[in-house]
Amino acid sequence: MQPRYRICKGTRRIVIALPAWGIVIKAVRLRIQDIKDFLEELDAWGEMMWDNPDPEVRVLFWETVGLSFRRHLYGAVGGIADNWRERRFYKHADATARKLLKPTPFSLLGLFNVQHLGYPATDWAVCNAFRLIAKSELNRDGHHWDTPSNFDLSSGRPLLLDYGSKTTQTIIKKFGSRFLTYFQLEAGRVQK
Repeated sequence: MQPRYRICKGTRRIVIALPAWGIVIKAVRLRIQDIKDFLEELDAWGEMMWDNPDPEVRVLFWETVGLSFRRHLYGAVGGIADNWRERRFYKHADATARKLLKPTPFSLLGLFNVQHLGYPATDWAVCNAFRLIAKSELNRDGHHWDTPSNFDLSSGRPLLLDYGSKTTQTIIKKFGSRFLTYFQLEAGRVQK
């Protein structure tokens, strides 16, 4: 008997697979720890720099606060950006790119996406087969292209399950037609 649902946690998103409905819901994973870390850093830097009369130190303080805020804010709610980019990329992709993507027909402002159910690959050969085509270009986005579970091979061709990253999308645009033409899982098994 197939389970009713399956939950997987990523860095910025939680994926809930609902096989009976044939969908996957990708929800934002709010990371409260990133907000706490930002407030702790702000407190520590404030104690060191706030009373300093030197204007250069004040400028440095606010630049540091801004960088920390962006880093921790993205960590806390980066899943919203990933979800929104993934939906927009699918919606506006050309015909070639769409043949490589598991459809994402709906997003609620990036808070959650609905994607057609995919069956994550477990065979490392899928990563090797992509690497044979795009070579070192894939190093720019190693997390994605070196993880078999980011791909679905059940349709006989590779489909990307996770394509919310700008870098992943750039690689798809650049190599999409080559991936469709030259992808061979068996060649990936030979290449170690």
